[in-house]
Amino acid sequence: MSSAEDARSSRFLSQLERQRIATLRRQDLGVREIASHLGRSPSTISREGRRNTLAHDRSYDGDLTHARARQRARRPR
Repeated sequence: MSSAEDARSSRFLSQLERQRIATLRRQDLGVREIASHLGRSPSTISREGRRNTLAHDRSYDGDLTHARARQRARRPR
């Protein structure tokens, strides 16, 4: 991870934050609790879950979701 990615963005979740979301979800924490742990809005965590939860088993993988987010960001608009 580059130093630019290490800095917390108010707009984008970092890979570390996504990994932390995955860990907290495995501990059965709710959206509001996860948001509180990360200092993010509950709506940010909720949107992240909707976009990146795997449909077949309702799981969330922080590394996989970060790779997907980076791929989506590269698309021309």
